Amino acid sequence: MVAPGEDADWLRVGVASAMAKAEAQDAQSLVLSTLDFLQKAFPGRVQVKTQGFFSKKVIGFTVELGGRKLGLLIENQSVLAQRTLVSGGIALKTETISMHEWIQELIATLEDYASQNSANKAALQNLVGL
Repeated sequence: MVAPGEDADWLRVGVASAMAKAEAQDAQSLVLSTLDFLQKAFPGRVQVKTQGFFSKKVIGFTVELGGRKLGLLIENQSVLAQRTLVSGGIALKTETISMHEWIQELIATLEDYASQNSANKAALQNLVGL
């Protein structure tokens, strides 16, 4: 378990670095690389949104974490960041937020997950390359 006040900057730096690399490319790369990271970190909690009949193209995803869903959606060649408040499995409120705010919420959620036990922390450290 992570002790209160223990430095968790490794997680912030790792996530921010990965997202910055993807964001520098294009909307599709940002969504796909973030999706890949979250599917590895939270298997079974990520819902992928696709478009197309014969050839499916990923256009976004949502991940349910700690009473909310965080999602990224490709719309008109740009990325739309969304947050949904969930209670009892029911979506209460969905709002569009800035990418910066979305990343901060994701980092806070990952920090909480890492603080729950040493196995969670080790798994996330492995994902961010530490």
